[in-house]
Amino acid sequence: MVYEGLRMSTSRAYIRPYLNIRDNLEVLINSQVTKLLIDKETVTATGVEYVDKSGNKHTISARKEVILSAGAINSPQLLLLSGIGPKEHLEEMGIDTIVDLPGVGQNLQNHVSISIDYLMATEENINTVTFDAVQEFIQNRTGNLTNTGLSSATMFVTSKYATDGVPDLQYFFGGYQGKCTRTGSRNECMDTEQIGNCGVRRLGAVPTNVLTLSRGYMKLNSSDPLDYPLLYTGDLEEQQDVDVLIDGLKFSIELTNTSSFKKYNITVDTTKMTGCEDYEFATDEYFECVIRNHTIPQNHQAGTCKMGPKEDTMAVLDKDLKIHGVNKLRVVDASFFPLNPNGNPTSVIIM
Repeated sequence: MVYEGLRMSTSRAYIRPYLNIRDNLEVLINSQVTKLLIDKETVTATGVEYVDKSGNKHTISARKEVILSAGAINSPQLLLLSGIGPKEHLEEMGIDTIVDLPGVGQNLQNHVSISIDYLMATEENINTVTFDAVQEFIQNRTGNLTNTGLSSATMFVTSKYATDGVPDLQYFFGGYQGKCTRTGSRNECMDTEQIGNCGVRRLGAVPTNVLTLSRGYMKLNSSDPLDYPLLYTGDLEEQQDVDVLIDGLKFSIELTNTSSFKKYNITVDTTKMTGCEDYEFATDEYFECVIRNHTIPQNHQAGTCKMGPKEDTMAVLDKDLKIHGVNKLRVVDASFFPLNPNGNPTSVIIM
């Protein structure tokens, strides 16, 4: 989301406007929660422990509930550090088990992508970061620089493996991304490959499998809360996840036959990717080689504190996002998804 020419964040939308207005809101920066405080007799969350930027340890007590929202990696990490998780793993780490929940850290899922480049022969080199563009952005918050710089467009498509018409591919298109000129001129030539006056512009398509079947898991590396956890993503372990991306790459090539692409003289870059030179370009074997060697994991991790009924041995949270077997503790972030949404998950997480 872009608001007033700038990419909107949850902090900018929901926190900053109320920092000096609400007496019941205090934000501690450069601090890290290291443990959830759980009363072992009543199995009730009573607060959190954290360290500040100087390494000093503090505790905060909760009058009502503790709400954990540290993301799909750090939320399960904090549960494990606090004695909530698979008993066998907790014992291995020397942590006393308060609640044996096998699903904590399991069901890790992510969206996985692969990229393919297009080339556009052009007689002009329309640069985005020019003196005029900077002035327009500063004065009006309009113009080229209001683009997020991540993806100029997106599209949802069903591969031949999709069921019930639900899209399993999302495309991100990047083109004319922030490119600074040396002189500030809009039409300054910068490419070494020359066609006409300016040469070739490189565009990109990134087909992304947004309904992956593969699952991974995370676990502690040690009982030190400042130690990074271990991630075993499991990406591409299911062959269909590869096949969906192969279908996505083929569709990317088909797009160049459309009138819109032909209008701008857009063609596929047939340069072979490193490690896949022995395969014929655009064959299934070539595409699988590219996918297994150059896959791009998205930053859409989810599922590690799965929501589900008690009967589900992998479930961690109930329908109200409360931890099974723990009082006054909820998890509110992407870790609760039983299945990752088939698109950018941020809006669902915020909701």
